[in-house]
Amino acid sequence: MKQYNGEKYILSFTTFGQRFDAAAKMVFNLLSRQTYKNIHIVMTVYKDDIANITENMRLLIDNDLIELIVADENLCPHLKYFYAMKKYWDKPIITVDDDRLYSQNTLLMLIRKYETLNYKSIVSNCATEMSATNCKLDPRDRWCVGPRRLLPNIKSYAAMAEGFAGVLYPPCCFDKLDDEIQNIKQCLYDDDLFLKVLELKQDLPVTQSGAIYEAICQTGVIGIDIIEAQNFSLAKHHDATMTYRKNVTELFEQDLLKAFNFPVESNKRMLKDLQ
Repeated sequence: MKQYNGEKYILSFTTFGQRFDAAAKMVFNLLSRQTYKNIHIVMTVYKDDIANITENMRLLIDNDLIELIVADENLCPHLKYFYAMKKYWDKPIITVDDDRLYSQNTLLMLIRKYETLNYKSIVSNCATEMSATNCKLDPRDRWCVGPRRLLPNIKSYAAMAEGFAGVLYPPCCFDKLDDEIQNIKQCLYDDDLFLKVLELKQDLPVTQSGAIYEAICQTGVIGIDIIEAQNFSLAKHHDATMTYRKNVTELFEQDLLKAFNFPVESNKRMLKDLQ
């Protein structure tokens, strides 16, 4: 199993039994195609899934290409960030999904933007701006659509980073993750939205890495879906419907409404010197 060797960035993801082979494809693709190489790859898996690790995934682990973290508690998609952020709390962490083949500059887009910022910000390859009317959040299906994508190079507290496209989190983002376990369990299959709540608690804005999402999709910058993996999504398996996601939005509405009270240029935080 790979040990951390001073790499500048941590790349973190999670997967589960039926998607080990798809996740292995994603990692092989990252290792072979990404133009940025100075990363340490971490996979977090719930302990009950270890017995189902496939031969392809075992090759990655046994040949010291990825680090395996075994989680005692099944936090579902939140495993993508939770344990890696606790272990590598002082490093920038990039999260990706296990069901996509990412194009060669996906990581570079995030890192270039991050390294040019003079303030602390989440950087996402795709971000959606929330909307509110009369001090109440609009229904999620009204703002989680193409026209509400964040324009590039704008710092926004009302934007939600979308995990499928790749997201970069600066060091020391969330320093008390263990205190959030009960809140996480209330939105087990809506990690993007809950991460938005955590970001607002820490006064962290979101910046999109480059071109608007529709443009980068048309040029294939983000990558393509692994269809067989999406047939076994956790949300589908547990019947986490859009009604559930709507209820989660309502559950954290007061926290999310804070996004509309931050002045655009307020409370800038300087990036930690990582050189």
